[in-house]
Amino acid sequence: MPTATIVFDHCSVMSQEYRGTDDHMISQLFFSLQVAGNMHSCHCDVKQTAGGSFEHGDLEIGPPKGYKGPFNHDQFRKHAEAYYRRCIGSQGQVLGTSPRTRNMNIEGCEFHLPMTVTIEVPTGASSW
Repeated sequence: MPTATIVFDHCSVMSQEYRGTDDHMISQLFFSLQVAGNMHSCHCDVKQTAGGSFEHGDLEIGPPKGYKGPFNHDQFRKHAEAYYRRCIGSQGQVLGTSPRTRNMNIEGCEFHLPMTVTIEVPTGASSW
């Protein structure tokens, strides 16, 4: 099965252009995606319930914007979630929080922490 290389670059929390609602915090992950020798500059939305646990709370990971080809969203979601939690959380390498942290006001922050992963990509139709 063909593969794709994803190089996560940074996480933008509640970016100025894209704010969360009262119920959710919206962040964006920025990354490059190399598929079949072609490089794509992409980002995806990460939606987290406001006040939810940074460690174990549910995250909604959106599809990569900037790429429309075949893709394995399940594998991507797993790595995007790990990257987000690596940036923010009690194990966060950029912003560490207590496992009991539920409410925190961070706005317009960018956390730069490179991380490279490889995922399998299905041939043909995308797996959204």
